[in-house]
Amino acid sequence: MRPATGAGESAVSARWLQKAFEVIDASTSLGLEQKAGLEFAYVDALASLFGREKKSHLSNLEKYVERQPDFYVQALAWAYRRKDGKEDPPEFKAPPERKTAVAERAYKMLEGLSRLPGYGEGAELRHELILDWVQKVRALAAEIDRLDVADICIGKLLSRAPEGADGVWPCEPVRQVMEDIQSRKMLMALPSAGLTRAGWSRARAVAARNGIWPLTIARLQRPWSSRTHSWRPRSLGTWRSSTSEWPSTRTRANA
Repeated sequence: MRPATGAGESAVSARWLQKAFEVIDASTSLGLEQKAGLEFAYVDALASLFGREKKSHLSNLEKYVERQPDFYVQALAWAYRRKDGKEDPPEFKAPPERKTAVAERAYKMLEGLSRLPGYGEGAELRHELILDWVQKVRALAAEIDRLDVADICIGKLLSRAPEGADGVWPCEPVRQVMEDIQSRKMLMALPSAGLTRAGWSRARAVAARNGIWPLTIARLQRPWSSRTHSWRPRSLGTWRSSTSEWPSTRTRANA
């Protein structure tokens, strides 16, 4: 297929891709793993085409990741290097000739997931399901020396959580998981990812609505401002909230 060269062709490609995945999603002849595999193969196009603020077009991949936390760790292994510089077990390596392409897809998947792993077959987030998934991912990631980056990526994923019944963000199940895990990197990634996702204009509007206007950049950089004063992590006093303390996830495997 010839690549699109103009806005008109891009629009046609976008409509075609959307229709194609609507058919795939509705198919009863394909299982969840097959649908997730197709979404992973086209994750770069899906993520860039539809954007992170719109309806998720990685719904099958998100459900598969929830059921198979080891695939999330596999993506971490493809996208990021080990801290110790050692070799990964063969099962965690991408084929040498496809290493860069697979690493980019894995990174796009990790960044593009928006459905939290904790719904199960229901419609509400459950603390015990999120905690079980997070613990499994962290245990597997530790085995291949990627616990730090796993915590950062998990924190960014949890930043997609809705507000709780009390109007405080994040919702109660996610707050409880953060208290249970007590990971500094996970906690610090949560507000920075949430702010990036929401955008400055939305953050300012939320701040004004909650009576903490004017809102300065410095206050936005402090994760638990007065907007979330009713939930403060138990170990907050031992953590500094400056952006210099926020870890970077850019130790990419293909860098």
